[in-house]
Parts: sequence; structure tokens; C-alpha cells
Amino acid sequence: MLLTREDYCYGILNYPEKEKEQIRRSLKSSLTQMDIQKNMFRQVNFSIAAGTAYKDACHLGESMQETKKLIQERLVRGSGRLLERLGQPSDLPEGQLLKDYLRRISHAVEISSIQNGTEAVRELQEAVNSQPDVQGFQILELVYGAADIFAASIRIQDRSEVLEGFRKQCGQCGKVEEIFACLVDFQEKYLKEQAERYENDTIRPVRKAKEYIQNHYSDPITLEEVSEQVGLSTAYFSALFKKTEGEGFAKYLINIRMEQAKLLLRETNLPVTEICHKVGYNDLKHFTHTFEKTAGVKPSTYRKLYG
Repeated sequence: MLLTREDYCYGILNYPEKEKEQIRRSLKSSLTQMDIQKNMFRQVNFSIAAGTAYKDACHLGESMQETKKLIQERLVRGSGRLLERLGQPSDLPEGQLLKDYLRRISHAVEISSIQNGTEAVRELQEAVNSQPDVQGFQILELVYGAADIFAASIRIQDRSEVLEGFRKQCGQCGKVEEIFACLVDFQEKYLKEQAERYENDTIRPVRKAKEYIQNHYSDPITLEEVSEQVGLSTAYFSALFKKTEGEGFAKYLINIRMEQAKLLLRETNLPVTEICHKVGYNDLKHFTHTFEKTAGVKPSTYRKLYG
């Protein structure tokens, strides 16, 4: 029995136990023949996944689910193989990796930076490469999760349809590098579109200002300084920023600094005094008061709760 779905064909074989090895040899021979005739298939690479054989038909569903995961092993084992025996999945910390990716990609979306978006993917890929025994389906699910996060962050219209197209493209990849390259291209397309939308007389100065703030929040920057950077008068820039962002320059700067302070409190062991200076404050008392007003607790208490 043979079923075809997009780029995959699913087959169910019924054979005597004694012919199991012969079936295996036949599958490998089929791969060899397809490899020889690659030119007929426009340089497509083939792989075959063989799920666990069961004597009882009620286990066919389990075998099929295993096969769906096994075929993704071509990403790590290579194409043109008979893929068998999935084994135990790696302890890939998917939740933490996606949390880190969210933080980085949110910054990239905030300033419409293709470069920052690419760096977010590269760091995700490096984290995966450093994890031993990661299986192909785990990598695929991680990249799907990252694409979902990016699509939500940049507010893509027809998101479900767009993500379905992205997943289909990933399903045609034969290497881990190609999967992450798909994510880079996906991000680049929509970050570029967003940047083009922002490139107009009312939005461009605010975007440039936000980028400047993101890169200099640790310095004692002022409204006058940022206004000069974007080439507008202080009064006009202040009104434009508030109209565009829904909050004033000072409040926006405070929020950026406080978010960075929270991050440092959670993920480092730096003293509160040093964190105070790193986020642009020279007065520890003022920093503590501002942090408590924003977060509801003092920096030291926040670290105990979330660090």
C-alpha cells in the first residue's frame, strides 16, 4: 500500500518475519537506483525511513509516527540513507533556547535589523550544534517554534498560511544548515518589508532614535542629544516620538534601561551597583527607586525571585 503526500511517500509492507533482511536490502537497493538516476529527478535527494515492524496491525499508527520522526534524521545523518532505529531524543533545552531567541529577535524587530535577526538565528544554531545527539525532528520543531515567535513579533498578516509555506520549504531541506538558512531568509524577507514601510518622513526619525537608544542606553543620553542625532528640533522630535510610540522619550528610555537591568539581574551575578552603571545610572539610590517603581520590588528582591 502506497500513499503520497507532498514530498513524502508512505508505504505499508506486509511480509513474513523471515524476509525482514531481504526487505531491508531491497529498500537500500531502491535508494541506490534512485541515486543513480538523480538527473531524472532534478537533483532531488532521496532517503527512506523504516519504522518498527509489528505483527499486530493496531500498532501501525505508532510505526507511522516513528517513521515521521525518522525521516527527519536525514538532516543530521545525511540524505541517501535507509534510516532506522530512532533511539532516545537529546535533552535539548528547547524552552530556554526559544526564550533566548525571543529576546534577541524582539530587539531585531524593534529596530528592523536584518543583521541582528541573522545573529539571533546563528546563536540558536550554535546552541543546537553544541548539544550532543540532537535528533532531526527536534531541530525541525525548534526552527518551527522560532518561526512562530518571529511571525508573532513582526505581526505578519495571514500568519497561518505564511507559516505553512515556511514549514513546507523546511520539509524539503536535507541538511541542518539548510533549515537554519530557511529561517534566516524568512526573517530577512519580512524585516526588509517592515524597514521599507518605516522609511518615510514620519517614522524614520523615530526608528533611528530607537536604534540609537538601544545602542547607547548605558550612556547618559538626553532628549536633546537624540533629537540632534535624527536631525530634528527637540520639541518636534518629542511630539513625534510620543505620537508614534504612545509614550514619551523619557519613559521609553527608562523602560529600556529597566528591562536590561532585569535581564542582568536574572542572568548574571553582577553586583547591583555595577548593573546600575551598566544601564546608564550613576546614582544607586535613584536607580533603586526607579527599578522598584517599575518592577514593584527592589533589585535585590527581584534577583531572589527570578535569578
